Amino acid sequence: MNVILLQTTRSALYLTWVKYTRKPVFGLPQCFELPESMRDGKECNDLPAFARYVQECAKSVKMGTNKIIYCLEDDHIISKEYQHLPCKKKDLLKLAELEAETVLQDGVDEYMIQNYEYNRVNPMTGKLTSSLFAVKTKLLGEIRKNFSKYGLHVIKIVPPISGLLHAGKKIPAERNQTIALLDFDYTKTRLVLFQNGMPVFQRTFETVFDDIVEIIMRNRSVSFADAVRSVTAYGFTVENDETAAQQISDLLDACVSEAIRNIRMVLSSERLELNRLILCGGLSIVPKFDEFCAKLELDIPIENVASCSVPQPALNAAAKRAGFQPSAFYSEAGLLSAKKSEDIDFLLLVKAISSTHAANVAVLVLITLLAVGVMALEPIVYLSALKQQAQDNSSLNGSKYEAVKDLLQEQSELEQRLSKLKNDQKLLPSGKSNAKEMTGQLISQITAKAKSVDSCDLDNMTGTVALTFTTANYNGYLTIKNQVESNGYFSIAVPFRVDIGTDGGCTCSVSLKVKDFTPSVSGGKEGGQQ
Repeated sequence: MNVILLQTTRSALYLTWVKYTRKPVFGLPQCFELPESMRDGKECNDLPAFARYVQECAKSVKMGTNKIIYCLEDDHIISKEYQHLPCKKKDLLKLAELEAETVLQDGVDEYMIQNYEYNRVNPMTGKLTSSLFAVKTKLLGEIRKNFSKYGLHVIKIVPPISGLLHAGKKIPAERNQTIALLDFDYTKTRLVLFQNGMPVFQRTFETVFDDIVEIIMRNRSVSFADAVRSVTAYGFTVENDETAAQQISDLLDACVSEAIRNIRMVLSSERLELNRLILCGGLSIVPKFDEFCAKLELDIPIENVASCSVPQPALNAAAKRAGFQPSAFYSEAGLLSAKKSEDIDFLLLVKAISSTHAANVAVLVLITLLAVGVMALEPIVYLSALKQQAQDNSSLNGSKYEAVKDLLQEQSELEQRLSKLKNDQKLLPSGKSNAKEMTGQLISQITAKAKSVDSCDLDNMTGTVALTFTTANYNGYLTIKNQVESNGYFSIAVPFRVDIGTDGGCTCSVSLKVKDFTPSVSGGKEGGQQ
């Protein structure tokens, strides 16, 4: 099956013919400058116009297929990494939806959510890391509908970073080896960090490619597409313009440095040490790009994915003639070769919902037909029931059923009496006494700290306590008084009164009331001497 890989940048549309088999074969990427109204991620603001533009571009270069794999960029996808304890796959999507609620403004119900689990346990926390990807359901439906109007069949809608996540797992890694896979694509700069062959971190950055192309356009007075072809063939060179050359150098420096900063940040937080930095993507094959990276004097060894012992994407003759190399399509090959169980395809969710809707409609039609059938049979059933009722009444009026009827009458009377007794029982007062809680508070606040309790009069109906107790000394009295006042369970109805004896002991009395007291339904006055 032949397909078109659709990608967009801030200023351009890229269409790449692909022979979509077990080992995809990539054709020459065709570049088209976007109209002003579709730039800067606005192509989805007017999807009918964008679909028409894609159709016209595909037709102009004779793609020969109408099947589209739509790479939906971060302008329209909300993603978030989060950590969680190991759980079943069915529970993981629920966790993703809970995490999505923290970043989605319109509510989870407005979005399709996909989840990708890294399957690497953090040795410090024992938790796994996952990435969630969320896209508005309405946008996915609009893409399918509008492309279909112009004869284009969208078969997949995927986030491009998923290709790098899948492809990076194929790079052989030694035990405890950490690899950074950096995709300098035309559309975005993407980074995935792997440890023991499992993802640790992923991030997507804005590309500087469009900015560089625009500088070359002005320098050489050529079109956007011609400037792209010039970069692929000759590199980031400008003629007789040191200012433009410095601007390009600064842009590349900023692009690479941002990725390196993120790598170092993750290495520090995860307590890892980077062993290899591997480059891939369209910019990685640009002449002298490796030399530029070497000039940055990074303390990390850099290599191209082409030098790794991994299967490389296949290219057709047109792509080879244009100077493209397999490493330019490494991320895209990972995207197309992903297993169905690991594929982050939003269209699968849309199709599942459509199938569910169709099934619901079919069930509703079946129920309607059954209801019509039942309504047609109802008169016949009703007449049969009347006839049977007449026969039953005639039989019941016979003398042999008199004893049974008397027993049934007696049973009915007994049931009525039992029901009345149950109703009377409900009218009896019932409830839980508050005395237990009040007594517990008295013990913890006063009794446990007093020398003795001389009298205690506790009223469970009003929540009041009149208490006389003895302490060994005045400090003991103050301790109890402060405890009662600070605890807040009791309010002081009658203030503390203390008499100091000749032996230094104190006889104290106080009346307390439980704050916000709610009387029980039943109960009474409980008191006693101690």
